[in-house]
Amino acid sequence: MAHRSTSKSSSMAERFAALNRVGIALMSELDEVRLLHMIAETACSLTDATFAAFTLRPIDETGQPVGPSEGDLFYLAAVVGVTSEQEELFRRMPLGGDGLLTPIFRHGIPVLVDDTLSFANPYTTQHNKNNTSETVSAISDEAFTFAHGIAPSSELRAIGLPHGHPTVRSFLGVPVLDRAKNVRGGLLLGHTTPSRFTPDDKELLLGLAAQAAVALENARLYHTAQMRALELNAIFESIADGVTLVDNQGTILRENRTARLLREHLQECPHNKQAIDNILHIPAQRALNGEKAQGIEITIEDVHDETRQYVITASPLIFTGSSSGALQLHEPQNSEAAPTGAVVVWHDVTEARRLLAERRIHAETETHLALLQMLLDELPTSIYLVRGHDARLVLANKAATD
Repeated sequence: MAHRSTSKSSSMAERFAALNRVGIALMSELDEVRLLHMIAETACSLTDATFAAFTLRPIDETGQPVGPSEGDLFYLAAVVGVTSEQEELFRRMPLGGDGLLTPIFRHGIPVLVDDTLSFANPYTTQHNKNNTSETVSAISDEAFTFAHGIAPSSELRAIGLPHGHPTVRSFLGVPVLDRAKNVRGGLLLGHTTPSRFTPDDKELLLGLAAQAAVALENARLYHTAQMRALELNAIFESIADGVTLVDNQGTILRENRTARLLREHLQECPHNKQAIDNILHIPAQRALNGEKAQGIEITIEDVHDETRQYVITASPLIFTGSSSGALQLHEPQNSEAAPTGAVVVWHDVTEARRLLAERRIHAETETHLALLQMLLDELPTSIYLVRGHDARLVLANKAATD
């Protein structure tokens, strides 16, 4: 007896050690599809189940569950130990379930059943076929009393398995709870023979479900961070101005497409050797030294020998590493905080100033024409100004008009 007890304890210790190793692997897996399949496979391996299904409840962008924790909202996330036809059946059927599944999904309570065939099936009688709503209500009440410790699992009733479902005699199901203790999903195990799952299996599966919840949250946060990074990168690249981040050594850490193209163009022009210093390194160094680097005007020639004008702004920044390894930056909050880098912005004002100059010339021309018209109107002699071979009238004074 002592030997058997020692052997059992050793076996459980090995299983929990395996659970810890799996937990480490789960924490490092950020692909949700592979993660969920790994969890289902692990559940089967640790409990010697015939098949395992992992169901999930939809969540919104903030990670909050969508809708109530019941009915057909749950969907199949991963399954092992079934045929492709059975997997397709699982994907079509509601998995929030009734009967034995109700305590798991509605109340967040694990369910362990030695033999599902020992449970009464309310659909086997004609009376209950005609009173489906009453049957479901009764099963819901039984799940409530079980979840609150009022009734044992032997008093639960199963609605039954659909045609094509794998044979289930032994059943073990545990909820997957998020940090707010909301039911996020469920791990459902089955075996073709009765009495295959023990209370130790239930505790082991609860531990795996807890690790799965953390791993799912990590994967969700990673995916969200990746999406936000892509969005920010798209915004950064779409900025019309050139934006360059440099460290305190003048090394370029990041630049958008506008800045990169301008820098490459300047490097191709032999007569613009000093341009990169003027447009990037000198303003950045001024910002790092705490000097004013706002509204610096630079005129350069591009690869087409066209003169372009830029207004440059440089600001000091502090680069820090976040817990996720991403680069973060912020402005120094006080004079004692030494900047570790700078952001340089190049605003091309060539077209704007060209347009402004054209408008100014046009305004001056209109003023001169108005003055000329006023002078001509004071003359007593008729004066005409015509243009072209057809003598198109361009200007006439008041005497001519009269």
